[in-house]
Amino acid sequence: FERVDGETGDTLDEVTYPWGSGYSPYGGAVDADGNFYASGLSSNPVIKIDAQTLEVTNLGIPAGCKYGMTLDSKGDMWVGSCGGNAVYHWDHETNIWSNIGNAGGSRVNGIMADANGNVWGAGSSGCRLVHIDIDSKTYVNNNIPVPGCSNPWGVSIDIEGFVWLVDRTANKAFKIDPETYQVVTEVTGLINPYTYSDMTGTALALQVVPQ
Repeated sequence: FERVDGETGDTLDEVTYPWGSGYSPYGGAVDADGNFYASGLSSNPVIKIDAQTLEVTNLGIPAGCKYGMTLDSKGDMWVGSCGGNAVYHWDHETNIWSNIGNAGGSRVNGIMADANGNVWGAGSSGCRLVHIDIDSKTYVNNNIPVPGCSNPWGVSIDIEGFVWLVDRTANKAFKIDPETYQVVTEVTGLINPYTYSDMTGTALALQVVPQ
């Protein structure tokens, strides 16, 4: 891992971690204190790199196959499942992983927290949008239908709070109202769009407080 100067591109710090085999690291995010979290695909671990000391802490793994990850405004982590019919939650205060229950299908790929206390997941097998309440750690709705979708992979929140769902096999992106779950815009003509991270950049607003 390299931390670089945002103005010059110069490398400021470098950290090495022995991941082992497989796709690792697979996802990453920074919390409000600048600490970096990275997750490995499937059974590979999740780690934290301390922003000040560069110490690496192995946070373990949830009991299942993991995919996309996000941090909420509290600093907790949410991880989608690549076959375990679940969404996993990590509590930053207790360092405890939990499975919040049936996610309505066999996969939740991309996953993203918004600024209003929600987590959204791109569900496939079958196709759906997943809505989670951060405070209660329960599903508001684990099976929101999205007409015309096929195999959603990525999800992200735009600056207005709308949820964008990216479908890699239907070659579409859906803009969805978070209150009504209605599709307000459908973008077609994409070519195998593949994302499971914060493609809009709004996650930065959750973590970084202006000085």
